[in-house]
Amino acid sequence: MTRPAATILIVDDESQNRKLLEVLLRPEGYFTLSAANGEEALAVIAQRAPDLILLDVMMPGMDGYQVASVLKANPATARIPIIMVTALIDRKARLAGLDAGAEEFLTKPVDRTELWLRVRNLLRLKEFGDFLLNHNLILEQQVQARTAELSETELRFRQLAENIRDVFFLLDADSNRMLYVSPAYEEMFGCSCKSMYANSESWLEAIHPDDLASTYDKYQKGKATGKFGYASRIVRPDGSIRSVEVRAFPVIDAAGNFVRIAGVIEDISERNEAEIRIAYLNRVYAVLSGINTLIVRVTDRDELFREACRIAVEIGGFHMSLIAVEDQSLMEMVPIASAGKDEELLTAIKGLLSSSEHAQNTLVARSIREKKTLVSNNSIGDPQVLLGKHYAQSRVRSMAVFPLIVSDIAVGVLTLYASEIEFFHEEEVKLLTELAGDIAFAIDHIDKQDRLHYLAYYDVLTGLPNRALIDDRLEQGLRTARRNERRLAVMFINLDNFKSVNDTHGRTVGDALLREFASRLASCVRNTETVGRLGGDEFGIILPEIGSSEDAAMLARKLIASCARPHLIEGHELFVSVSIGIALFPGDGVDSEILTRNADTAMNRAKELGRNTYQFFTAEMNRNTQDKLRLEGDLRHALAKGEFLLHYQPKVSCTTGEITGFEALLRWQHPLRGLVGPV
Repeated sequence: MTRPAATILIVDDESQNRKLLEVLLRPEGYFTLSAANGEEALAVIAQRAPDLILLDVMMPGMDGYQVASVLKANPATARIPIIMVTALIDRKARLAGLDAGAEEFLTKPVDRTELWLRVRNLLRLKEFGDFLLNHNLILEQQVQARTAELSETELRFRQLAENIRDVFFLLDADSNRMLYVSPAYEEMFGCSCKSMYANSESWLEAIHPDDLASTYDKYQKGKATGKFGYASRIVRPDGSIRSVEVRAFPVIDAAGNFVRIAGVIEDISERNEAEIRIAYLNRVYAVLSGINTLIVRVTDRDELFREACRIAVEIGGFHMSLIAVEDQSLMEMVPIASAGKDEELLTAIKGLLSSSEHAQNTLVARSIREKKTLVSNNSIGDPQVLLGKHYAQSRVRSMAVFPLIVSDIAVGVLTLYASEIEFFHEEEVKLLTELAGDIAFAIDHIDKQDRLHYLAYYDVLTGLPNRALIDDRLEQGLRTARRNERRLAVMFINLDNFKSVNDTHGRTVGDALLREFASRLASCVRNTETVGRLGGDEFGIILPEIGSSEDAAMLARKLIASCARPHLIEGHELFVSVSIGIALFPGDGVDSEILTRNADTAMNRAKELGRNTYQFFTAEMNRNTQDKLRLEGDLRHALAKGEFLLHYQPKVSCTTGEITGFEALLRWQHPLRGLVGPV
């Protein structure tokens, strides 16, 4: 005969939670009722008592604790098992639930398998308890008449108990004698059932020493009422450790007397391990999220390394984190960022990495060479870990080294240190390897951005600021000079006769001369002054907030003297000079365009005066320059308009008076000035 489907009442103020639980329970064939609050739940139970209740803790009006207390206080509903469904996982919340009468707990979000198992086990326990109650009644009323039926019922019970993995047990409440323990006890505890029948407390010998005191205390207190629950570790005879959860309930006879204790012991080792792994993964996901957010905004390599280490420790809960990069000049790995405040361990690691004898044998060096992740989940006893004693003193139990690979080259490593043994498993390593890849991508991106910035603002040949950066610095200097009412100088410098050096010795020597010249210019200026290459053989210097024009003149003389020294370039002794033009703010111009134009004019004047000298800009220079530009423009227009005329003039011999030839003279028929002869 098919048993009717068990009825389960779902009580939750959130409709989506009720629907989710209904969907999860439906495949198991259960019939479900639902209530949106405590008051509605009591009304439903009054009309139709369910076989089991899934009860939310936090609800408006009556909360789950109050509903459970009311039900357990009523003899008609006291035997209905209650599973409290809650997001609260702290010990205080669970104790409050047990005090209210709950038999089990489920933590939100609810795991489907755990839900099925706990519902199934409680329904079996209820059936078991109901059966025992009826069984006692039968024994009292029909001991002789129902002997055959009793035997058949006991057989069914044993078949039920002996074919499940959980341990069922039945204790006499008065004598504390073990009435029944299922065969699963032998597999779970590694001890015979006979030992339990001989001594009902022999199971205490298997409790882990660290858990024994608290477990025994809970057991002794629970025996008085028959209701107790606890989780502890057991040590099997073979030395293996398992985690078990014990739930016990009182069995009441028809007269209302507490006669037996029925209980179930469940092996929760796999569940505990899964919860630990989830906790570890959550830590790794938090680090992954934090560092990926960092990568989006960071533009500085040092900040990237420093913040990545901080996130790993503060958010990920790692004992320590470290990033080391390969220093090509020293040919060794150098830690450049760390977090965790373990200075003694960090000092030991730095010493090991700088050791010529041992550095190549470290996990860090191997990770760089092999370009793969290396893990030690027992850093104290692992022979491949060279600092086992230091890790033991610092409470480091696991470590993993992740190479930072850029363009197929391992440029450094990210090393994470965990306080837990066996922390780095496949899933964690996979996620953290992806994280190392993200950091490597950020390194590559920052390097490329730095390169683009360098190309945009610096001269590739000399390494000096280019015209764009010179103009930007000049604008900044002008704003400061205006604000502080100070002078500013702009110097244009031309390397005299550079073209002849290029033509004579070739471009390679010419480029080397430009680099040497740039180095000499840079050595003559202060940190607050800017020297840059404007293009070709022209350079510029900005002198912010000078005291007088003599400050600029002194620097000009210093530059001329520095350049006058011979330049030894690839075996050639070269002698060159410079022509320098100087424009002063505010006298020679109030904006950058005028100042640079006037400095260029002064430089050209210095070249006209024989080179190897300097000139300050004057208004007369500007007029001469404008006259030349105007004359050049007029000549171009005259050529286009045909204003030039040829005049022929005879050449007469002074001796004979005869015409011996003629010369052609160009004349300009200017529309305003008339006939213009050669100047």
